[in-house]
Amino acid sequence: MERIPLFIDMDDTLISNEHTKNVLLACLEEVGFSREQILAAYPQARGEDGFFAPHAYLTALNASSEQEARWDLLWKSHRQAILNGLLPGALSFLQNINREKYIPKLLTLGNPTYQEEKVNILGIRDYFEALHFCTEEKADFLLKLIPRETAFILVDDRIDCCDAVRKAFPNAQTYATFSDFTAVAA
Repeated sequence: MERIPLFIDMDDTLISNEHTKNVLLACLEEVGFSREQILAAYPQARGEDGFFAPHAYLTALNASSEQEARWDLLWKSHRQAILNGLLPGALSFLQNINREKYIPKLLTLGNPTYQEEKVNILGIRDYFEALHFCTEEKADFLLKLIPRETAFILVDDRIDCCDAVRKAFPNAQTYATFSDFTAVAA
C-alpha cells in the first residue's frame, strides 16, 4: 500500500499562536519596551518575506545592541515557556501517527527562520519526514510541490486554507484539528 502524504500545520494546529505571542511580548517587555510600543511596532515587525519575525520586531522598535543581546538571552531562557504552548494532545498525536500508512510532513506558513526556530524549540523535527516552510498560501505552495491529482491529507486550523487546498486538489482531504483527523484515521 502506498503511503499517504499527511501535511500538518504548526501554528494554532500544534502550538498556540496566542501563547507564543504572549511569551514574545513578555520578553520584549523585559528588554525594556512598553506594551504600547510593542503593539505600535507590530505592523513594521516583518522580515523581508513580509512575515512576522522576532528580530524584525527589534528593528521596528529601534533596539539598541544591549537590548538585542538581552533579547537573545531572554528568548533562549523562555524556550520552556514556548514549549508549554503545545496544544493538549499535540505531542501524542505526532508520536502516534501510523508511519506505515502516512508520510508526516510539516507545512507551515510564515517567516522560515522563525518557523524553523519554533520547530527546534518544540523538538518536533524528528516526527516529520519533511519540513516545508512556505511564504505563500499553502495551496499555491503545494501546486509547485505535487501534482493536482495527488491524494493527501492536510491538517490545518485555517478553514480558508483548507477550502483553497480542496479547490486546487480534488483528491485532498482536510481537517481543522488533529483530533478531527485522528477520529477518522483510527
